[in-house]
Amino acid sequence: MAGGKENTINEDDLDLKRNYGVLACAQHGITMGSLAFEHLARQNPAVAFVHNYPGYVKTNIFQSGFSWPVASLYRYIIQTLIYFFEIPFADVGDRQLFHATSARYPPLSASSKPEAQGAPLPQAVPVAEGIDGKKGSGAYLATKDSDVAPSGTGKLMTDYRKRGVPEKVWKHTLEMFEKVRGG
Repeated sequence: MAGGKENTINEDDLDLKRNYGVLACAQHGITMGSLAFEHLARQNPAVAFVHNYPGYVKTNIFQSGFSWPVASLYRYIIQTLIYFFEIPFADVGDRQLFHATSARYPPLSASSKPEAQGAPLPQAVPVAEGIDGKKGSGAYLATKDSDVAPSGTGKLMTDYRKRGVPEKVWKHTLEMFEKVRGG
C-alpha cells in the first residue's frame, strides 16, 4: 500500500471523522501503516515487517469494483496511459515472496537467531536499511523494485518517531479494533 510514499497525517483526527476525503484516506493509510510497522517491529523483534509500494499492478479493480462510467474511463483512457508502467501480477507476487523470505529484510533479532535471517543473499546485496535508518532494524520501506525507499529517514518520519507517533497510531488502531469487536 505505497510504502515509501508517506505524507503528513492529522494526528488529532486519525480516524478522519472531521477531515474525510480520498487523499486524506490514502495519506493516513500509507503513513499510519509505516508507523505501525515500525512500532510492531520493536514490539515483536523476531518478525520482520516490509511496507512496500508494488507499483501499478495489472488488475481489474476498476472494472469489477466501480460503476460503469468509472470503469469505462479506466478501461479506455487510464489503462491505455499506464499500460507501459503496469507490473504483471506474477512479478508482484515474486517480489512479495522475496520480501517475506530474503535475508535482505531480517527481523530485528535476526543476529541472535541465524535461522531467522531468511534466504541467503548474494555478496553484493546488502541487508536493507530500516525505516529508522538502521540496517536490519526489522521494519522496512521497499520500492516496486525491492530497493529501500528513502522516506522513512526523512524529516517527517523522524519527527513522528521523536514525538512517539508510532505508538499513538498503534494505540489508535487497537482502539478501532475494540470498537469493531463491540468492546
